Amino acid sequence: MEDIKAIFSPRSIAIFGASSNLNSISGKPLRYLRQHGYEGKIYPINPKYEEIAGIKCYPDLVGLPEIPDLLLVAVSYKRIFNVLEQCTAKSVKNIIVFSSGFAEVGGEGKKLQEKAVEICRNSGIRLLGPNCQGVLNLHENVTAAFSGSLENKPLLAGGTGFVTQSGALGFSIFNLAQEAGVGFSKVVSTGNEADLHSLDFMEYMVEDANTKSLVAYLESVKDGDKFFRIADRALVLGKPIVVLKVGRSAIGQKASASHTGSLTGSDAVFDAFVKQKGLIRVDDIADVIDLAGLIEKTELPEGKGLGIVTTSGGAGILVADRACDLGLDICELPEQACRHISKFIPPFGSDINPVDVTAQVINDPDGFSNVLNTMLSVPGIHGLVIVVTMITGPAGEKMAHDIVMQTKKTDKPIVVAWTGGEKLMGKALQILRDGGVALFKSPVRAVDALGALMKYQVFRKKYLAEKQRSSLDK
Repeated sequence: MEDIKAIFSPRSIAIFGASSNLNSISGKPLRYLRQHGYEGKIYPINPKYEEIAGIKCYPDLVGLPEIPDLLLVAVSYKRIFNVLEQCTAKSVKNIIVFSSGFAEVGGEGKKLQEKAVEICRNSGIRLLGPNCQGVLNLHENVTAAFSGSLENKPLLAGGTGFVTQSGALGFSIFNLAQEAGVGFSKVVSTGNEADLHSLDFMEYMVEDANTKSLVAYLESVKDGDKFFRIADRALVLGKPIVVLKVGRSAIGQKASASHTGSLTGSDAVFDAFVKQKGLIRVDDIADVIDLAGLIEKTELPEGKGLGIVTTSGGAGILVADRACDLGLDICELPEQACRHISKFIPPFGSDINPVDVTAQVINDPDGFSNVLNTMLSVPGIHGLVIVVTMITGPAGEKMAHDIVMQTKKTDKPIVVAWTGGEKLMGKALQILRDGGVALFKSPVRAVDALGALMKYQVFRKKYLAEKQRSSLDK
């Protein structure tokens, strides 16, 4: 996987077709690399210029003072063979082709792509794209891409590895997730996947020390056997794979084929694979962001025992109903725990799971932390959903501080659904964000995200146990 490593961690990057207009597609990569602190060498290539943004510009690839680890191709598809000829002469091994006009348009474009791939294979060149938006390695400040999402600064580095077959939608998801506080390790837009494809990058990311979980936007899967191996390895390592797979319908499959020039398989087969290998399949980008953020902020739960603490009886019922729909266990609290909780809640509250501390917490916020501590000490509770309603001012801020304190004391995941708005709850919500707490506005979304991880871990434990028994039987 040295070629993938060179793409994510290049010591030098050349940009074929670099533009002095740093707001254009062919100008943005240079600007983003500098803006985000890339420390390697940058070689703009364009015979029109002697320098771009203070960096020496070269008339061609062959004249560079060294072989770049990575070449970004930002010229018309009509010039691809000239580029590949220079790559062969210079012994360049890794290229990213931003250009469109290949297999995604069919006909001549498909033939053009096939011929380009043949040249690459004969020359030992690995090609990402064409029709893609590039790669990011946020731990090394590599922004070899042109997406407008890179206008944000700073970018948040973290543990989410993201592979997307759609550049525009993929980087939109990246942008929304960044604004929600999700940090990424590596991001790649694979485009037409003429050579390197999604599974090549997933295989690399699953072994990457900086990657805690994988997210994939997929329209098609080229190699089922390889995906099986990646999924097995991810289970062993405890790295959840979250998949947003489109193309369920006949119309969706047709649209996918015209988008990237690839073919989609049976969705029923893919769904069976998801269930067999413990992947977390989601239906919307909001689910992707929710799960990526939760995995980033918490440890995996040990089981599917759910504890619920609310300031509203109605909210407790809502969460309990959803948890039951998901097949989670709302465990019965030991009698001693109930007696202890009853000391800190009013008589009209509830000391059974779901625990309702009621809005009385406004007048007596000190007991809230004791309730949380008791719930987290129950062995059958593997994760906690806290729903706070209209608790404003100092009382809300005290609750937020207490939640942050508890998350730092426990390995059990805690998710918070605070159903008030920013204008009234802004200070309390910021305390939670600053404290690294997984925060939701919707109780259902909170339990959906935590429930998905609970079910994943239950599946994973069963998988590992069966794997161990199988190895002992041999």
